[in-house]
Amino acid sequence: MNAYLFFIYLFLGLISGLFLGSIGIGAGLLTIPVLIRTGLTIKESVIIALIVQLIPQTIPGVLAYYNQKMIKIDIVYISILIILGSFIGVYIGANASIKNYISNRTLYRILTTVLFISSIYLYYNYWNYIE
Repeated sequence: MNAYLFFIYLFLGLISGLFLGSIGIGAGLLTIPVLIRTGLTIKESVIIALIVQLIPQTIPGVLAYYNQKMIKIDIVYISILIILGSFIGVYIGANASIKNYISNRTLYRILTTVLFISSIYLYYNYWNYIE
């Protein structure tokens, strides 16, 4: 790894962590496209995103919200349900990718479509959001 990529990856981690802690996005919306742009495949990028999300990105953010007493019991219940569904979904998705049930071309198309639709949805519903 050269110095340029070293700093790109370090900066990506900083920005990803900043975004994850503040608006809840990082690995999928930001990290995956940047990693692909640095020359990694979509599968390599997903593996890195999964490793990054494993612990280091989550614990500091959860602790910060916990210390502000913002984690209520209903939030915990919803989180548990999402974790259960996600656990199954990640297992199925990873195996589908590993066993090439879904081609790389299709994975790039799915990523592009999800990012595009998410962007359009957020733009139309929240661009001029006022509290």
